[in-house]
Amino acid sequence: MSLHLHMIYGPTTTGKTARAVALAQRTGAPVIALDRIQCHFELAVGSGRPSLAELEETRRIYLCERPVAVGQLPADEANCLLHESVERFGEREPLLIVEGGSISLLQAIAADPRWTSYRWSFERLPLPPREVYLDRAERRVREMFSSAGGRSILDELLVLWPDPQSRPVLADVDGYRAIIAYARRRELPIMDLARLLTVTDYENLVQDIALEYLGHAEDQERGFPRFA
Repeated sequence: MSLHLHMIYGPTTTGKTARAVALAQRTGAPVIALDRIQCHFELAVGSGRPSLAELEETRRIYLCERPVAVGQLPADEANCLLHESVERFGEREPLLIVEGGSISLLQAIAADPRWTSYRWSFERLPLPPREVYLDRAERRVREMFSSAGGRSILDELLVLWPDPQSRPVLADVDGYRAIIAYARRRELPIMDLARLLTVTDYENLVQDIALEYLGHAEDQERGFPRFA
């Protein structure tokens, strides 16, 4: 096939989206997001969905739009949806950028022989040293707690928490998991967090979530498949 697929992958909070946007600006190619959590439109802040301003007028394609209450998108299903997106957009695009860091989805891609018929190139972003990573992660988390963009990660949690079907999904996603665990340790009712959290609590949460991201990033480094 003449279609070229360029994959940008790496651990969470290493700049994959910014790198994909920069390449999309230079080439005009659309970006297909491999992040399964970003399929949950209700978790835009906590999943790191880029804003329209961050996209810089580039095109970003999500595998699907999925309510939190129905659960996370399984990796095999995500792989099938990626095939559909590549076939649809590849009919008119010479280059597609695929970007993300889902271990299970990348493993599904690596194990699927159907992908061998495409021309690939790969760009893996490295995990920086611990202190550099934590500084970057803490800055990201502070932005997520800010309501400057209209909604914060805490706002997203409080909107979804009353739904019993959404709770186990939230408890399995980085960031929301840390907030829920912190509230339980402090015996703070989830729905009262916006009123009860102090400045010290927010600082503690920033550190907790940054460390959670680091642990996830280290797991990704160990679990990524080897691409040629």
